[in-house]
Amino acid sequence: MGQSGSSSSGLSVVQPLASAFASTPRKLSSQPMSPQSVDPFASYLRQPDANSASTDAVAVVNPSTQLSFTLMHNATTPMSVLTVTNKSNCHIVFRVQPALYASRYIMDTPQGVLGPGRSAAVAIRLAPAACDQLLMNGTLDADDFIVEVVLLVAPPAPALVAELRTVDLWPQVPAQYRHVPHRVAARFSTWTPNANDL
Repeated sequence: MGQSGSSSSGLSVVQPLASAFASTPRKLSSQPMSPQSVDPFASYLRQPDANSASTDAVAVVNPSTQLSFTLMHNATTPMSVLTVTNKSNCHIVFRVQPALYASRYIMDTPQGVLGPGRSAAVAIRLAPAACDQLLMNGTLDADDFIVEVVLLVAPPAPALVAELRTVDLWPQVPAQYRHVPHRVAARFSTWTPNANDL
């Protein structure tokens, strides 16, 4: 991911770091760190305090409870949009991920960096195989979308912003930096219009 540095304007920025979150990241040890060990995440991630332990304290997720996918017969693939807005005073890294069936969806930019007050819209479409199953059965097994965030200690450098759109950092982030995730239920249905609907 990155480490803190100084820009020409005097502002602290997080620079790319070719270890923890590089495109071929090293696997971090699962063993507890000794007192002599240095936490490699402490220089660029901020731990949530008691008042911001949940994702909801840092970000607004819309819709907040349910995302609907309605497939019309002889129509295009259904798509829904999930919006994440940063309501904190820090830059955040966010990720939107299905809880159970990742292969069911095609997602555009499901993770990235947001400055204070900024929003990102994540477009989510059903994959062709999921559409076929939905048409056959009329519904799909229940699923949720999990929205996760972590706080950055300083505004990230542009190279890091680009990196965090593709690198999956979440398996490496220790629990003390994670906010309690926000869950949005996915709802699936089909609809065949009749003459009165046209």
